Amino acid sequence: MTGVDTGTFDRPTTTTVLGEKGRVDEVELTGGTLIQVRLEPGWSWTEDQQPIVGTDLCEHRHLGFCTSGTLHLRMRDGEEREISAGDAFAIDPGHDAWVVGEAPYTALMVDTELEDVLPH
Repeated sequence: MTGVDTGTFDRPTTTTVLGEKGRVDEVELTGGTLIQVRLEPGWSWTEDQQPIVGTDLCEHRHLGFCTSGTLHLRMRDGEEREISAGDAFAIDPGHDAWVVGEAPYTALMVDTELEDVLPH
């Protein structure tokens, strides 16, 4: 069969651990990368990513689907929004984010720019 590429998060191409509270698994496929994110309660971009990245806010666009939990977002202009299980999302650059509640936040994303913000 041609024209089909598959992978599995059971054996991701790349795994990045984000301290004690986060994990990103990537599966590289022809034409892009599918990303599975898991952020534990208490994770926040400001505390867990900002010191690594060095910018005030996350400056990358994210496109995906939340599979569990809730993530609160605050945009550069002050707009706030929450993403919860079942929500599809497109997040523009210039945002802070943190997990809300006691459940882990998990999402599937298509975002080739994540390599620029994750430690390897």
